[in-house]
Amino acid sequence: MPAPTLSSGENSTSDWAPRLVFIEEPPGGSGVAPSAVPSRPPGPQRCREQSDWASDVEVLGPLRPGGVAGSALVQVRVRELRKGEAERGGAGGGGKLFSLCAWDGRAWHHHGAAGGFLLRVRPRLYGPGGDLLPPAWLRALGALLLLALSALFSGLRLSLLSLDPVELRVLRNSGSAAEQEQARRVQAVRGRGTHLLCTLLLGQAGANAALAGWLYASLPPGVGGTGEDYSEEGIHFPWLPALVCTGAVFLGAEICPYSVCSRHGLAIASHSVCLTRLLMAAAFPVCYPLGRLLDWALRQEISTFYTREKLLETLRAADPYSDLVKEELNIIQGALELRTKVVEEVLTPLGDCFMLRSDAVLDFATVSEILRSGYTRIPVYEGDQRHNIVDILFVKDLAFVDPDDCTPLLTVTRFYNRPLHCVFNDTRLDTVLEEFKKGEQ
Repeated sequence: MPAPTLSSGENSTSDWAPRLVFIEEPPGGSGVAPSAVPSRPPGPQRCREQSDWASDVEVLGPLRPGGVAGSALVQVRVRELRKGEAERGGAGGGGKLFSLCAWDGRAWHHHGAAGGFLLRVRPRLYGPGGDLLPPAWLRALGALLLLALSALFSGLRLSLLSLDPVELRVLRNSGSAAEQEQARRVQAVRGRGTHLLCTLLLGQAGANAALAGWLYASLPPGVGGTGEDYSEEGIHFPWLPALVCTGAVFLGAEICPYSVCSRHGLAIASHSVCLTRLLMAAAFPVCYPLGRLLDWALRQEISTFYTREKLLETLRAADPYSDLVKEELNIIQGALELRTKVVEEVLTPLGDCFMLRSDAVLDFATVSEILRSGYTRIPVYEGDQRHNIVDILFVKDLAFVDPDDCTPLLTVTRFYNRPLHCVFNDTRLDTVLEEFKKGEQ
């Protein structure tokens, strides 16, 4: 507020309105020698001196009656401390100390004695404990270290726990030389599934909780306020630490580790085996009993096993990325489908078969038609019903047949007497294969 117009050191006798001002007190407990602090006149005398009135504390508006008799409410604006002023005061808490001077219309009263009203101005604090915060660079370094620790545990969890024991065994037996060595090193640690799981999850949960607490103590709750209470003036963001922590953990401790470990999980897990063992040893008192409890409750860890259908779909899905040629893939798929398919699904329908009537004559036209068909085994049916198959002709049986002799077809088929194998349309292919094997024996 504008400085009042006073006579030399005294209020004008016509100024009967109550007034409050503040005067700065010398810092106490700062370690400064008493001789270094200039002597000052008593409080009431300083209240009369306009030059001693503090400009750092400004009284806003008139006095308002309080809820208790003899009390009043007043709003003040305090200027933030300048550079170097925050360290003043030493053990007294730092900052500046102001005492209150009140004008009742007749005389000045000083309220700065012991038990009186004192206003201490400290640096703007955002931490809930009321302690001085470390420098900004130290707060940022601490947050980065905690975020890196969280990312480390997340990366170890993704690279180690994503490796299935069965997959490690396969890599150890059929992978490249580097993969076999890496799988051998990882398999010893991965074998302790629940103990490893509890260790990594405990470390990541602790790092995330520490990061949230650190950010809550380091970041301001608002901008433009006049103090450290959330209810004061200014634009407040009480969720700012939570939002920053969520974004940092999401990007730095989840997305980045997953992007790297999903592509190089085995190599990362192999190179971090020693660190993983050290972490497991550090968390042994807590995680080992918990891991044993989980083993007892959940039994043995179930690895990933592929059924026939899953293996077929895996082969089809990996077709663009595997080194199998199409013929090899068809053979593998056919072998896996033997127990699920029946003869009706794979054999040629009777209406599409090349067949001969039993009364046919092996003349030049018939033999030429047989050779053009390209089949080595030709069913022979009797009458007009194609399903009435009575015999079968092997093309190699025609080696000694002269088309000019017009030999009847039944003569050749009855001479060689090739056996017919009849099966039902719903017979599985593996059963038919076993029958073929018996025939060869």
